[in-house]
Amino acid sequence: WAYAQLMNGHSGLFRALGEATMQKCENWSPRDLANIAWAWARLGRLDQPLLNIVATKTLRNIDKMNQQDLSNTAWAYARLELQNAPLMAGITAQALQLGQQQINNRSLALITWASAKLLLASEATMASLGDRCLATLVEASPQGLANVVWAFATASIQHRPLFE
Repeated sequence: WAYAQLMNGHSGLFRALGEATMQKCENWSPRDLANIAWAWARLGRLDQPLLNIVATKTLRNIDKMNQQDLSNTAWAYARLELQNAPLMAGITAQALQLGQQQINNRSLALITWASAKLLLASEATMASLGDRCLATLVEASPQGLANVVWAFATASIQHRPLFE
């Protein structure tokens, strides 16, 4: 994470880090896995073997992920344009299962945006995400609102209650 913040994408170092991560991530927490995906995405480094393993490990522990883990992971895969339908379905399902106090508009907006960007959300899924976004609309930032509007426009799906 810290190295990604510096925006220094040294290829040899990231190749070595990716290989080491694949060997050692068996018992990593959902936050650790989300941070790995986020770091690689922040630098725009698509390491498909690593991210496939991260997706597999994430799905095994999806029920332990909090809103930040879910939204960061969704953002990372969308940023890299890496379609992983089972992962996005798991993230979306888990986000929709979280109680009102467990997920905020920012996280919902990012997950909605990622689902649309990756073209992986069904109309029913987008409707459910729209309903949840509507329920948290009072706390939405301008960026969150823009993400949700963009997502529905990109998916060519109307959610009348959200836009009225």
